[in-house]
Amino acid sequence: MGPTVASLSLGCASTMQFRPKKKVNIGPAAKNMKMEKLSMLNIRQEHGDILVQHGAKIQKLYEVNEPLSYICIC
Repeated sequence: MGPTVASLSLGCASTMQFRPKKKVNIGPAAKNMKMEKLSMLNIRQEHGDILVQHGAKIQKLYEVNEPLSYICIC
């Protein structure tokens, strides 16, 4: 078993964007390291959703970007 990370969404809905870390050769920008890497997986979480990430390579190879939401209509 590898490391496990759980995320609980509270409040407004948000989208977690998983993209390869800059020094990892995965994805469309792998050949040109100067290009910004695009999100490979987008997961929308609503209030009360739980996301469980399991496996050592998730944290090692990918970073999570969660853009700020300035407007919340609940």
